[in-house]
Parts: sequence; C-alpha cells; structure tokens
Amino acid sequence: MVTENNDNPNFSPDRGPNSNDESNELESLAVRLAPEDIRVGDFIAPLFDLNQFPIRECDPGFAPGQTAPKASVVTLRMVDPFPSVYRVLAVALPLILVEDADGDQSLVIVRARQFARLPQAMGLLAMRDLDRRRQREAEAERRRLRRRSSPRLRYCDGRGCNGAD
Repeated sequence: MVTENNDNPNFSPDRGPNSNDESNELESLAVRLAPEDIRVGDFIAPLFDLNQFPIRECDPGFAPGQTAPKASVVTLRMVDPFPSVYRVLAVALPLILVEDADGDQSLVIVRARQFARLPQAMGLLAMRDLDRRRQREAEAERRRLRRRSSPRLRYCDGRGCNGAD
C-alpha cells in the first residue's frame, strides 16, 4: 500500500518513493499504443496478440432438424514470454514495416496485436549490435570504394617504369 510521504521531495505516488523527474530512461514505463500513435523511428514491443475463434454453444437437448445452436466469437490474448524489440521503418495503417535486432524486416498488421512504445534508451540498447554492424559494413564499403577510385601512381626513373598499368 502506498502512503503519502511529504518528507521525501522525490516521492511520487505514481512511481514510488525514490523517483524523480530526471529518472533513468531505462527504468521508465513502456507506453501502450493505439495504432494511429505508431510513428516511424519508434521502438516498440508487442504486449499481446489477439486471436478470435468462432464457437458453437453446446446444447445437450439439441437434435437434428431443430434450429442450429447459437454461435459466438471467443477472443484470446496470447502473450509472448520473450517479446522482441522492433524499430518502426514505415507506417501505412493497418500495416507497419518493422525491423528486429537481427536486421530482419517484417510487415505486421496492427489490428492483430497490441504494442507498447519503449523508452528511446532501451530501444537503442536493443538495436546497438545491429547499428554497430551496419556502421562497420558501411566503413568497409567506403574504404573499398576509396581504394578502387584512388589513382594508381606510376613513376619512371632511368631504369624503367614502376606502378600500375
């Protein structure tokens, strides 16, 4: 039970006794998102998937020729015990293009899932290895292009020419 503590200047009934406004972003809360609130560049994680199944209600006195049993739809929330972190690359509701920490891209229907926006620091931490790998690949490509486009020096002295032809 949370009680008000007027002695502690950092006390917040919403976040606990030792919270302050300059708290670490890694310790802040994920924010549940409506599909229209998803933006390019957001770091998101699925909270749950929605699955709907049609079922017929069982009637022990049902006999052929009678009216059919009443049908209904059951909605289940399926929670992933190990959710992934995604970076949003493009939004065209009800679809979003996301990238996971391995660099794999997927097209996701937002109507079938509930997402949460993660703090920026947490998303950057999750994507750190991917971003570093891409930086190394880009630097290697720049070096390769520089070597390929640099002029080959040719010099001649009294004994002949040396260098690339």
